[in-house]
Amino acid sequence: MLVGCHDGGVNERERLVREAFAALERGDFEAVAAAFAPDAVWRGPDPGEWDCMNRARIIEVMRVNSAEGLLTGEVEQVVEVDDGHALVAFRPANREADAWPPLDPDGLRWVVLRFGEDGLVTEMRGQVDRAAAEAYAVS
Repeated sequence: MLVGCHDGGVNERERLVREAFAALERGDFEAVAAAFAPDAVWRGPDPGEWDCMNRARIIEVMRVNSAEGLLTGEVEQVVEVDDGHALVAFRPANREADAWPPLDPDGLRWVVLRFGEDGLVTEMRGQVDRAAAEAYAVS
């Protein structure tokens, strides 16, 4: 791949995702919050099941889950779908404790991120596998 002066090899969305996850792992919830629009939503694979309807609630849920040892693991892939969407493949560190939503057959959890014009995450939606994530991202 040819890299020009404008391209450090990692796109800005991937950088945002990886930096926000690193902040989450070190407990810097202010830095995590900076990645989300104030009216961002976080939805599970089943609509309405446990939706978080704003940034404050998203961060509150992340704070509680982090204290329980959840939300640890590794971002394995960030796939930019189009100007407004990216897929994130996450491998949880503790698969038994972090059982919902379910993992795909490869042990990954898939999330679709929708971005606003300002580059902030406006929606985070869990999916059961990559195919479901791809379908949701283009719908």
